[in-house]
Amino acid sequence: MNYHSYESKITYIIITILICIQIGVFFALRTNNHAAVQATIKEQLTTGTHVFNRLIELRSRQLQQSAEILCSDFGFRESISTRDKPTIESMLANHSERANASVSILTDLNQQVIATSPNTIQLDSKFIQQIAPGDSAKKLMLNFIPLNLSSHPRVYTDTLAKAKSDEIYQLINTQILSPLHSATLTLGFPIDNAYAQELKTLIGMEFLFFSQENGIWQLHASTINAFDAQLFTPLNLHTKQIDTKTEQYLSAPIVLQSTSNKVVIAVAAKPMSKLLQPFVQFETTLVYLLIITVLLSAIAIYMVTNKMVRPLNDLAHQDNLTGLGNRRLFTITLGNAIKELNTLKKPFSLMIMDLNKFKLINDTKGHDAGDIVLQATATRLKETLRDSDTLVRLGGDEFAVIVHETNQQSIQAIAEKISVAISQPIQIGGDFVTIGVSIGIALAPSDATTQFDMIKKADEAMYRAKMQHKNFQFYANI
Repeated sequence: MNYHSYESKITYIIITILICIQIGVFFALRTNNHAAVQATIKEQLTTGTHVFNRLIELRSRQLQQSAEILCSDFGFRESISTRDKPTIESMLANHSERANASVSILTDLNQQVIATSPNTIQLDSKFIQQIAPGDSAKKLMLNFIPLNLSSHPRVYTDTLAKAKSDEIYQLINTQILSPLHSATLTLGFPIDNAYAQELKTLIGMEFLFFSQENGIWQLHASTINAFDAQLFTPLNLHTKQIDTKTEQYLSAPIVLQSTSNKVVIAVAAKPMSKLLQPFVQFETTLVYLLIITVLLSAIAIYMVTNKMVRPLNDLAHQDNLTGLGNRRLFTITLGNAIKELNTLKKPFSLMIMDLNKFKLINDTKGHDAGDIVLQATATRLKETLRDSDTLVRLGGDEFAVIVHETNQQSIQAIAEKISVAISQPIQIGGDFVTIGVSIGIALAPSDATTQFDMIKKADEAMYRAKMQHKNFQFYANI
């Protein structure tokens, strides 16, 4: 019956809605998990940048204290006053080693180099100009300055052998007073891959160091491979997500130095995969649970629909006495036929029939006999009609058939078969009774195109057939 297709549609709609809800919940959880991971990493980045700044400041203070010790040495001040370069270089080398400084530079008040350690450092005028005179206000200033070295201290040789010649250095300046300011001592260490790796070990995140000069960014040190590191160029100063081919990072730039023509920036980056791994495992499990839940829900909905909803629906559309469809089903089916006529141009025929002599049998032999006649009529109609035809009992002794065909010869053949089948004797107890049928036939769209008009015209044809004692009557032939 046609209403079963509507049940199926409702079932599919419910299952689809369920799937959509489940998928929506999954993606909501996934989004929430990623947001939680990002929030955690942002907190770690904030903490890491604070630790990074403290480490930079601590190392700068250590250099400052070491420089002050050397500057207070009477022998060092004396060698400066006499310009004893070998002694100065020897003292610079020894003190730099104790202070773990990679470079030591001594300049006079005219910014002329007196001595360096190592003594092979090549300094140009541009670099000398960037070393500010060491006044008290600048003792702890961090200076990150490119420096060209032709050789490096032995402790850094292996690390710096592959480094570029223009690495950046963190430098501190200290005044040498004897008793007036007579020279400036500059101590520093390189910001290189080894230092970045050390920071990664201490703080637990990746570090990259960039400088920008004349609008061009340059990478100086990184714990990430050079290809991926180029993606971290800090074009803005906001925490952002960087996606490489193998990893997702959240990064936070840290401004180390900013002047009108130069910016030096460290970028702290934290990979998301490690924190996401438990959530990814959970999401994988959730996907399997989602599939199982949807399948079980679909089966449950199907079972409920077929075992409970459909039987109830059948009862709602079924005539209790004959097992045929009732007037409710007739209204639904005829309405669908009208829709198909209007949308698909699919014609159909409507037969309305009324049993002759039924009232007499019902009055003389009782209602039980009338019920037997109705049941026998229903059986014979079902045996006569095709599966594609819709047969219903409208009430009393009135039946209706919707046939998806309008060829008059075919419809007439069906009407004749119905008349012959119904006119056969019906046994009631030890007696036999015979009845007849009057059939009114309306064709769509030639006779009518609305539900009301089709019923009205089929009824008129049926009454005309009954009045003229005919088995059937087409409305078109009235």
